Amino acid sequence: MTIALLSIIGTLLLVFIALMVAPLSIYINSDENKGLIKIGQLLQALILINGEGEPEIRFRFFFFTYHLSTNKPSKKKKKKKTSRVKPSKKKPFRIKRGLGMVRGVLRTFDLQFLRIDCDTGNYMLNAQLVPVCMMLSNSKRSLSTNFQGIISIQLLITNRLMWIALAVIRSLLKS
Repeated sequence: MTIALLSIIGTLLLVFIALMVAPLSIYINSDENKGLIKIGQLLQALILINGEGEPEIRFRFFFFTYHLSTNKPSKKKKKKKTSRVKPSKKKPFRIKRGLGMVRGVLRTFDLQFLRIDCDTGNYMLNAQLVPVCMMLSNSKRSLSTNFQGIISIQLLITNRLMWIALAVIRSLLKS
């Protein structure tokens, strides 16, 4: 009994460590109407927008897949009346601490690739934006204008859950 319990705890601990160390990738592509959130090879969530504008979400955890489609009508549950519970006294949330936490978490993300291709609808403004976009472009980001009425964005950012957790802990310890 204890060996089975220890093996289950050990397996869960290994999965937790793998999730903390595995790279987190977020990919957004407006051309194909899809978004992808991926944690290593363990966990993946793919969000697709079909032609009718309804999202379809596909989850994959190890070898298990689950499809969630939002085009089905949902059943509304009746709300039950509950008695109010007196809220406990908590420390007031300080906006400065919350903004510091958000800023710390955003700093942990790394931009791998950004491609923006836009059309303003004005030929003169597009022509004036061409040299500006060329000056702002580098190996990680590519800005361009087109004259075809196409607006597209491709974005790939990476992070690790460990760095997000450390940023949150660091901001909580500062206050």
